Amino acid sequence: MWDFLKSFLDSVTNNIKSKVTNPLLGAFVFSWLMFNWDKLALLFFGDGKVDVRVKAFKESVKWVSYGSPNAYESIYYPLITTAIYLFLMPYVHLLVQLIQSVSDLLRSKIAVKVDSKKQLNHGELIKAKAIANMQDRKGIEQVEAEIAQSQALTKKLEEEVQAHQLRTQLINEKYLESKEKANQAKIEKEEQQNKAKRQEQENEKGRFAFLRSKAEHENALISLKFPIAYNLIYELEKSVIQDDWSCSLPNLAEIIAATFGYESFEVLINDESFSALNLKKIKFIAYDADKLFARLESVISYESHKTEDDWSTDWLFEHIQSSLEHYSLKILDIESITEQITVELWDFDLLNELLETDAVNSEMAITNAFFDEIDGIELQSYRWIEGDGLYISYTCIVSGSSDENKGFCGDTIDVNFELKLQLVMGGYALDGYEISKVQASVQDWGEDEEKNLPNSSQTLATLKEPSEF
Repeated sequence: MWDFLKSFLDSVTNNIKSKVTNPLLGAFVFSWLMFNWDKLALLFFGDGKVDVRVKAFKESVKWVSYGSPNAYESIYYPLITTAIYLFLMPYVHLLVQLIQSVSDLLRSKIAVKVDSKKQLNHGELIKAKAIANMQDRKGIEQVEAEIAQSQALTKKLEEEVQAHQLRTQLINEKYLESKEKANQAKIEKEEQQNKAKRQEQENEKGRFAFLRSKAEHENALISLKFPIAYNLIYELEKSVIQDDWSCSLPNLAEIIAATFGYESFEVLINDESFSALNLKKIKFIAYDADKLFARLESVISYESHKTEDDWSTDWLFEHIQSSLEHYSLKILDIESITEQITVELWDFDLLNELLETDAVNSEMAITNAFFDEIDGIELQSYRWIEGDGLYISYTCIVSGSSDENKGFCGDTIDVNFELKLQLVMGGYALDGYEISKVQASVQDWGEDEEKNLPNSSQTLATLKEPSEF
């Protein structure tokens, strides 16, 4: 019974296998499944009961007519695909094989070339191995020779090492000796350094002591300057109070600073030249009307808002003059100072001052006169140099009586000289004047001796710093 069933199943299986492996049937079934897979999907996996899905499947594959969509998907498209696969694909396969045969032929040629190169390389390899074997033998011989040489060299080195050890021992002895000396020198150097450090510390202490003393001295100077400045402020305040004008202390200090040509009262206090000694040296206080009156106007504008009175810079300037008179100080513009100096020159021992200068002396030496008169003092020009002072240029004539016993003649000398009024403090306080430059030339010469005399018309002697007239 079992054998019968097995035979029956084998018969059915072989029959189905022969049908499926049939090229026409297999190609058609594959094509039909390709175009109708969605219907099979609905049959097996769609919604609803089995009978509903089966009915829907039958409707979808039911033959209606030659032109219906079912006919194309169920018959025409699968048949066309089957025909292409059975009849066209073999020729496509042949074409592919033909194209591949070309590449196979090329691969064969390349393989032959590769084998040829391998054979050539193999020959080169055999040749290289033979050469390498020869080189190995030479290398062995060379190594043996080098070993023998090395042994001889080793023996020589051993002898040198022994000699080196002897030298090293001697060097170590010398080294220990030098090290001991170096340690001794190091100790001496450290002692010197410690001594230098102690000296430097002493110097530093001295420097700090000096700076401290300097600071104390500066503080002392400021302490000495303040009473002088305060007295000037006090005199000015007393003067303006007489006209019922009150002024704050900072603005009074500003007026004093402006009068002496300082930028501020703080600069005045810190100026080393502002002292009682220099205050006594002042002969004139010059002023620039534009600068001074502008600062005075600023003070008046600030203070006048407290009252309804109208105060002027000229009025305040008069009070400044009045307060300075208590210290015998005069405040004048530069032109007025120049005029007053010119008047004072006639009472000044100008003749002797000029005769002592090198320029006039050199001219006197080539004349035959005794000079004892000065005349014709004339103002030429004046110039103000910031931070230096006032320079005034004059001309005059120095004359005398001729001495007949001398060989040269001439009794008149033309003199150009310059006076300098040095700044004492601030920007405007001036000291008394002194001669700073002199030029001199003989005016009259005898007719016989004129050609033999040296040219002295440009003789110049400078007593201070030289500059052009």
